[in-house]
Amino acid sequence: MKLKHAGQFFFIMAALFMCGCATITTGRFQKVPVRSVPDGAQVRVSSGYQGVTPCVFNLQRNKKHVIEISKKGYAPVQIPLNRSLCWGTGWNILFGGGPVGLGVDMLTGAVCKLVPIAVSVDLTPEK
Repeated sequence: MKLKHAGQFFFIMAALFMCGCATITTGRFQKVPVRSVPDGAQVRVSSGYQGVTPCVFNLQRNKKHVIEISKKGYAPVQIPLNRSLCWGTGWNILFGGGPVGLGVDMLTGAVCKLVPIAVSVDLTPEK
């Protein structure tokens, strides 16, 4: 290979190795940590998951979720998790995943990310 074509070769190889759909780079699920002050609050997710703070849930990216946090003596709090466009989708469009990669991302829900990415609440004592 001639040296004058090395730059073109490098660019092509970088584009090939950097391409990948969001399904591969971010996955169908997102870890969402949930914390409360004070600790030990009950957590229920609209998708059926339950836990006690602090905890982490592995939630599907393509669905909206509502997280309810409650503890005896404190007012309950509901936090909606909304979907937002994931950065991995941009890589699909820019680096060759094209319609097939975008279609896979849309079917698996990997085009989305959940916002907020972490939930932290200060519980308010009931009066």
